[in-house]
Amino acid sequence: MEPARVAALRATKALFDDGVLDQQEYEAKKRELLHAPAQQSVTPPPAAPLVVRVPKPLRWRRSRRVATTEHGGKTLLLAFCKGRACLDNQASKFLAPHELRAVPCASKTIHTELQRVDYTFARGLVQTQPSAPWPHFPGLFRGKIVGGLFKHQLASLRAMRLLETHTRQFGKLRGGVLADAPGLGKTVTVLALILQTSGELPSSPEAFWDSTTIDESFAALIKSESELRRECLRGLRSVISYRDTWQRKSLPYNEADQLLHSSLPPFPFQSVSALEAHVRRGASRLRYATPAIRDDIKLDFAHAMALTRCRLDGKRRSALLGGEGKRALAERALKPTGGTLIVVPDALLEHWRAQIGRHVDLRRLAPSFGDGRSGDGCCFVYGWGCASRWHPDFQRGSRERHPRLPSASDLRRFLIVVVPFSVCRDAARQDQDFRRAAERRIYRHGNAQDAESSPLLQLRWLRLVVDEGHELVGGDGDLEQATSSFIAELFAERRWVVSGTPTTGDVDDPAIVRSHLYQLQKLLKWLRHPRYGLDADPRLDTREDAADDSERRKALFESEVMAPFCDQQSESARATLVALLRTVTVRHRKTDLKLPSPVYENYEVEVALRPGETPDDDSYQWRVDEALADFVCRTKANHRRPKIAVFSQRDGDLASVAEALYARLHGGIAEFDVQRLGHQASARELVRFQTDRREVRKCPRCWRENDVDRKSCHHALLEVLLLDDDELARRRGDALHANLPEAERINCGRRLLIEPERIVGLVATQTPTASPQVYADDWRAWTVGDELLITLDDGSFAPRKDAETWRDWGCRACVERAAREQFESADWFLGPLRPPHSIVEGAVRVRLLKWARCGQWHGPRWYRGPKLEAQKVLVEREDVPILCLTRQASHGLDLSFLTHVVLLEPIRDSALLEQVVSRAHRVGATQSVRVATLQAFVAGSKRPEKNYICDHCYKSFAIEAVADAHMLKCSRNPNATDVPAWRRFTMSAVFDELRPPAAT
Repeated sequence: MEPARVAALRATKALFDDGVLDQQEYEAKKRELLHAPAQQSVTPPPAAPLVVRVPKPLRWRRSRRVATTEHGGKTLLLAFCKGRACLDNQASKFLAPHELRAVPCASKTIHTELQRVDYTFARGLVQTQPSAPWPHFPGLFRGKIVGGLFKHQLASLRAMRLLETHTRQFGKLRGGVLADAPGLGKTVTVLALILQTSGELPSSPEAFWDSTTIDESFAALIKSESELRRECLRGLRSVISYRDTWQRKSLPYNEADQLLHSSLPPFPFQSVSALEAHVRRGASRLRYATPAIRDDIKLDFAHAMALTRCRLDGKRRSALLGGEGKRALAERALKPTGGTLIVVPDALLEHWRAQIGRHVDLRRLAPSFGDGRSGDGCCFVYGWGCASRWHPDFQRGSRERHPRLPSASDLRRFLIVVVPFSVCRDAARQDQDFRRAAERRIYRHGNAQDAESSPLLQLRWLRLVVDEGHELVGGDGDLEQATSSFIAELFAERRWVVSGTPTTGDVDDPAIVRSHLYQLQKLLKWLRHPRYGLDADPRLDTREDAADDSERRKALFESEVMAPFCDQQSESARATLVALLRTVTVRHRKTDLKLPSPVYENYEVEVALRPGETPDDDSYQWRVDEALADFVCRTKANHRRPKIAVFSQRDGDLASVAEALYARLHGGIAEFDVQRLGHQASARELVRFQTDRREVRKCPRCWRENDVDRKSCHHALLEVLLLDDDELARRRGDALHANLPEAERINCGRRLLIEPERIVGLVATQTPTASPQVYADDWRAWTVGDELLITLDDGSFAPRKDAETWRDWGCRACVERAAREQFESADWFLGPLRPPHSIVEGAVRVRLLKWARCGQWHGPRWYRGPKLEAQKVLVEREDVPILCLTRQASHGLDLSFLTHVVLLEPIRDSALLEQVVSRAHRVGATQSVRVATLQAFVAGSKRPEKNYICDHCYKSFAIEAVADAHMLKCSRNPNATDVPAWRRFTMSAVFDELRPPAAT
């Protein structure tokens, strides 16, 4: 090899050893030098002197200075300006997102370069946390449908960050209430906040003990070896558990055993800090342990040493009995996580999943998303699991059949965890026994291995967000209060309540202002306000102490805020309340944005009574529902491609109108009803309504359509017995069961599975029905022993597989199993109805034996044919102009594409009406939505009062002139004149004083 090539290789190796080149650059340069053509000496003509051309030495760039954020980030800026190489793909090895935010971006060029950097992990964490591109907005939505955040969302995001960072003192208020008006995109704002702080961990509680006294007491404790051994073993339980998972004398066992014995007395350590540092180093050297196990060992021992320090510090032992000391000890026992826990109403669970799937680019968020296949460890939604199962960046998702919460160690690796209120209700109910058993402890949470406590209680979250947070304070039942108490017991450094209406009830009613203020005090208590919030903690103190302190805080709020505001109505009290809300609230109003205003319309539906009929009769109510359905159908027919949402406060009335709509339109109706249909079916209906298409899979056995997320065919099949046609039974037995004896062959030939649609007549049924079609559609009408008439013609039915195909799919094993169980099991197959080349004329009389879904008939015990989930997804276009919304769906959904909202009855609750209208009147809407209020009445009776709605406060009025006069004086109207003095002391006027934060 040429000397120059050797020298170049040595120089490259030196640069790699010095850290100038990374592994990839070094390998590329090495290949380039090795495969370069050999340098040959050139011999000139004899007349010229001999000249040897020596290649010029390669010029390498200077070694880069490691960029740091010391002195306010000046070193980083200096390195960037000189080398312009400090922000390449190696920057993530020494900088975290929260460190980069400390850099003063004085140059536009620097700011542009910083936006291009994608960070794969954060430095200095106990366990790798997910991270996101910096500065997270508007790059949060890079590559997605939406190009960024709206200006008001950027302003809210900046205000929320200020509320979270105004103090870093442990246990103080960090958070508040995001009270943007309904429809202004609070969900996306919260997601932007979460991603902006990705990679950060909650701050650790400061030590409140005297180190000098502890070291002196520890030196004395060393002499008592047995007592010190008990103290150490209390924190080494994780080491013992890890060691015992391995075989004795194996290398992992020996490593853990060596750490265990070196951490027990006698040892050379003269202080608690030295012993703790030894355990941390030893845990890091366990080569066969996962990062989570190493983390558990460090945290458990640190907590045990914290208790030891408290016992050794005789001077400050009383600090352990205080609220801050108990909270500090309890939080030291929990695993810190940079994740955010989001608690949402059950009806909004699918909404949050859809918003995360639409707006968050998970492939740029966590290290395992780099290949686009694994996608573990970023987002968890209860019922769907990890985002790698359902996020559109990876694969088609489906709801878990048996949803459950993962363990605390698994939850800790997620950046976003979304759970519904029902999970907290169940955990609160199951937590009662654990609470009673743990009352004898100093604190109630226990360590991370305590299986009795909820996984949500075993972590110290960075942030806790409660969507529709007014539900925390609006419920008065025992179950609602237990749920609120459970959510309040979750440890989180930062807390946020997300609600467009922070309090329940009419905020314009002066008669219930005191109720609103009570709810506000509960929110301040949950947020841990320093003056009116929570001091004593029911998790750490006795219930009596917590109750006494709660009453004291409540009385202080009543004397300083509530009484002066409600009773005296003084301007100073009003200014005090507004100032208090400004410290915890971020709020935008719709009047601050230019949104197309909704158009309100009133319609009367007149229905005449028949002779002998009263308005309370079911027949009359059904005709009223039909009349309401006729109005919706006319609205659909009179507009081009409408999108209509039909809403009712009473679910029964809405279901009846939906049934009438089905009868008139024969489809084209979507329903959003989480309580009746479930989360996944409601989400599927919403997608149908928005996209006008349906994705299905066809069952390989019965060839009927199923939704894409179903694992097995859900259509019903009936097992019937042929009664009259013995010849048909014999021929079917010969064709399908030739291996059986003749008697069994004929008996099996009489049994066949049919689709309910094959029923053409009723001979003798126990449940009287109007027609065979009604009987076939209603499972409740089926009774064992019913005699029916069926057709065996193919007609519009899909052709069935032949006998040979069913033998390949395992029908012989099915028949043998059914015979052993005397034909009582759900094992049979959808074989041919007729033998080949045979014709059966007319209907056949059969007796109904049993029925089940197609997937249950063809179970995994014998069926070896193709599965439903392996079939090709078919996209079917359909026109779905109508969506039926229940009261549960009145909050949170994004339906900005709606053209009409039809209210089946007037809504007198202004807060509920605002939520319903805000499903369409929201950011992203491009046209005004028409809100039609229907009022049905008996023909010939007094006409109902009109329903005129204020555009600002959503109040309803019976007279148009009164409504117009109110709008001119409405406290929410920014151009209102001559506002009465008493309106200044309503909660709506106070909330309107909260001006939006300055836009960035």
